[in-house]
Amino acid sequence: MKKTRIILFALSALLLSGCGASRKSVVNMPEAKKETLVSQLCQAPVATELSADVKYRLSGTSMSGQLRMRRGRCIQLSFGLLGVELGRIEMFPDHVMIMDRTGGRYVECHYADLPLRNQLELDYNSLEALFWDRMFSPGRETVADISSAMTPAEYNRDGSAEFTDMEWGNVFKTDSKGHLTEFSKSGQGWNFIFGYRDFVELEKGFEYPRKLELDLNVLDARLANLSVEADLSSLTTSHGSWKDSTEPTRRMKSVSLDKILEVLEGLF
Repeated sequence: MKKTRIILFALSALLLSGCGASRKSVVNMPEAKKETLVSQLCQAPVATELSADVKYRLSGTSMSGQLRMRRGRCIQLSFGLLGVELGRIEMFPDHVMIMDRTGGRYVECHYADLPLRNQLELDYNSLEALFWDRMFSPGRETVADISSAMTPAEYNRDGSAEFTDMEWGNVFKTDSKGHLTEFSKSGQGWNFIFGYRDFVELEKGFEYPRKLELDLNVLDARLANLSVEADLSSLTTSHGSWKDSTEPTRRMKSVSLDKILEVLEGLF
């Protein structure tokens, strides 16, 4: 059950790994450079909508699906096999919807109910920032407030950098081109990484990664380490006809979160 809870959160968050900055030529970061880079990374992107086809590789299982997002409104993840949708996770500002298509079940829950939510301090705003490749600091909304929370832990001569949010322990890494390439957070006995790579320009002033990877490492022998890779294709920021939310069919039954987790356990 604990492994299943971790897998569910992984699908919900699609975190990435790797892409760490080089530590060979560390120099002091000028305050003006810090403010410019942080401002660039935490400002809302020019795009308001994004969709892509996704190929997942999750703990030895390959799946296909889609990622769809509208800023301030929703994040949708679907996954399936052989062209058949098995389930989907839809995130909204005030709740999460999880559907088991094959079993005809669904659950609506709050973010506080999700696995690892308390450890990672993630809500819709934080998840939206992560999915849109944005820097964030929980509880801070303005660029100035977020910038004041970030301490440059590393700045390399090639322009790559590392920032630490000292209040929350979140670590953000950038590459030499100013892309946010990794989010990470560690706790007692666990390490969670969300990164991005292989960026492509979708419209002027907006680039997005085509490769997503997640790594969750735990010291507890009762829990399994988790690795997820996702390849994105057919990326577009054009407005689509899809709806923000998917209504459960009349044949679908509302169940508890634990029941949905049991179903996912059978899938993985």
